[in-house]
Amino acid sequence: MDEPTNCSDHFELFKSDIETRSSELMQHLESSRNTFWENLHACREYVIERINFLFSELESQALYEQKLIDDKAQELGIDIMNTFERIGACVSTIDACKQSLKNLSFDARVAKG
Repeated sequence: MDEPTNCSDHFELFKSDIETRSSELMQHLESSRNTFWENLHACREYVIERINFLFSELESQALYEQKLIDDKAQELGIDIMNTFERIGACVSTIDACKQSLKNLSFDARVAKG
């Protein structure tokens, strides 16, 4: 382009340059904003995905630990019931022995008597 020769030409050239740069700046600003929002949404989705994964893992671990506790409680309950059965059998045996001793004692008194 030829060098401007008067003030009006200088002004028009300067004005055109400023308009071009302003337009480029606005386009860059819009592009930067779009990129920012895209990155923000992608980051948000990533964080939500990771948090969901974390809570899924925590829930799985909690359910696993609850199952272990329930299994152990059931095992202990069965052990307690078995112990009561053995105690009951011992009590029955003791009662039978006491009855046998009474019978023997009675038979011995009758035989002496």
